[in-house]
Amino acid sequence: MTAGVPVFFLAADEDRALVLVRIGQMIGISRDALDSDTPDPEAVEKLAAHLASLPFECMDPDEPSTTVEAAAAELRRRYPKGSAVLVIDSLQRARCEATFTCESEMTRAEAMMMAIKSVSAMGITPIALSELNRSSYASNDPRARTAGMAAGKHSGAIEYIARVLVNVERGKDDIIKMTVEKPTGHNDKPIALRFDAASASFTETTAEHAADPDPLDELLANARRVDGALRRTNLKGLDGVRAGAGMSKTRAANALRFLIEKAVVFKNSEGFYQHTMAPFPDVAPGNRSPQD
Repeated sequence: MTAGVPVFFLAADEDRALVLVRIGQMIGISRDALDSDTPDPEAVEKLAAHLASLPFECMDPDEPSTTVEAAAAELRRRYPKGSAVLVIDSLQRARCEATFTCESEMTRAEAMMMAIKSVSAMGITPIALSELNRSSYASNDPRARTAGMAAGKHSGAIEYIARVLVNVERGKDDIIKMTVEKPTGHNDKPIALRFDAASASFTETTAEHAADPDPLDELLANARRVDGALRRTNLKGLDGVRAGAGMSKTRAANALRFLIEKAVVFKNSEGFYQHTMAPFPDVAPGNRSPQD
């Protein structure tokens, strides 16, 4: 018997397995017990029992048939009445029916937003994650950054079609700062949450603690994780690096780009990312912009 609002999670950026690991952490299972080559059988059984008690499905979008429209249709087939939620991670990596013929990232993002709008018409609440465009975070001067309302990567359609738009920034000391950009005038003060990595959960804290994030600090932290993973072993493709370093594809891709440009990592002829065993690069204080 399941209870609660049905939720389908379309995991196109964060890997499906990692999403389930995070849910396990939320109920007290350690990440190491699940995210390893030999997961703890008792931990796996506990997580499976918990998931069976919830109206929740984490969908793998690698199948060509797994589109936003297909996910919404399956959600309504299983739960034809009442409230339901479809989470799309992310706009730039998930697919809708129209994206198969799109010729640019901009038209692709616009097609995704229209598909998400159609989901709303089915009585499903869509929650879509979007990557940020580089101009919204590259500068350390907040005045030089693109406003949060227009920060969605590849398309202004995100700004115009979204009914609610929340800008999420990672600050220092595991603080997450959330600002409601739309509807305008709702609340110009950020909501501050403290992230606990062990339990993959958030607790509210005071906004004064939500220091402006340093984009380079976050990039370097991710690059160090990828650096460590590749020092241990070669990893096949972006998916291999993402899994080996335990992060989303977007973060892994940005970290790889940084390490390749610094001649620390290269991709060999067999498609494996390989470490040169050079030391982790120093970053001069005057060069404080992350790579997009």
